[in-house]
Amino acid sequence: MFGDASAIVALLADEPEAGRVSAALTGASDCMTSPVVVLEAILALARPDKFNLTVEAVQPIVPEFLEARRIAIRDLPPAGETTALTLSAAHRFRAGRHGLTLRRLPALRRRTVFRCPDPRHGG
Repeated sequence: MFGDASAIVALLADEPEAGRVSAALTGASDCMTSPVVVLEAILALARPDKFNLTVEAVQPIVPEFLEARRIAIRDLPPAGETTALTLSAAHRFRAGRHGLTLRRLPALRRRTVFRCPDPRHGG
């Protein structure tokens, strides 16, 4: 199971859906997330409506939480494979009451590009 930033934030900020997210993660045998999700979760938790702390203060909280929950931070597959996986997930999970939404992805709204300087990862 892939844990996105909204799931991590829900658990750490004790949001209303934290129980449901916790149950889903507990029932999964292999949980993972990505470095970009860790960044997004840290930035979200630092906001005034969440922890109201500096990014530096929140920075150690997320990795410690992930380690305690045995959620591995992994690199994403190559872009083509990642795109296919995300589109497959969108097709499977968009049937909910509200459907799939990108409102929780501020980087996409601002057209921010995350680049890795390591040439092995397209940087």
